[in-house]
Amino acid sequence: MHLDQELNILIAYSYFGFQDTDLEQLLKQASHNPDHFINLRGNKDQVSGEIRACFLGFLTVQDSMYLIYAYIFNNKEYGFAWESDYEEVFTHSNSIADPPWFEFIKPGQSFKIRVNDDNPYLHFITEKPFAFMNSPVLKLGSCRDAYPMDDGSEQPSTHA
Repeated sequence: MHLDQELNILIAYSYFGFQDTDLEQLLKQASHNPDHFINLRGNKDQVSGEIRACFLGFLTVQDSMYLIYAYIFNNKEYGFAWESDYEEVFTHSNSIADPPWFEFIKPGQSFKIRVNDDNPYLHFITEKPFAFMNSPVLKLGSCRDAYPMDDGSEQPSTHA
């Protein structure tokens, strides 16, 4: 995919808003309210509609690295953060061990997921290597209105 296309996709999402998300504050709130976390493994039998999600980027908070992704469903954007094993990243940088699966992904890359039509927060990632994130993820606030791209085309990642 051309760099300009990837940037347009990231801008179509609330990419810059997610980059400014105070993830540390969300994590503090989530530690007191487990409803902020969704365990994707439990959603496999509760989802049906197939759409595409977009990997938005990495955020680092203290000793953790988070992979930020979002998807658009019914003109609403849903954002999430998956915590990687920071030890895995650190270990790789100091050895010849196999690199973590996410070393080869880049912002703007899309992947297939399935969502629950009645509760779009419930989703399950079906495409490798992103399926490794089918564990607890943190909801990044409430869903947001999605806006059409400047060229008038349909929102990115609404169809698989």
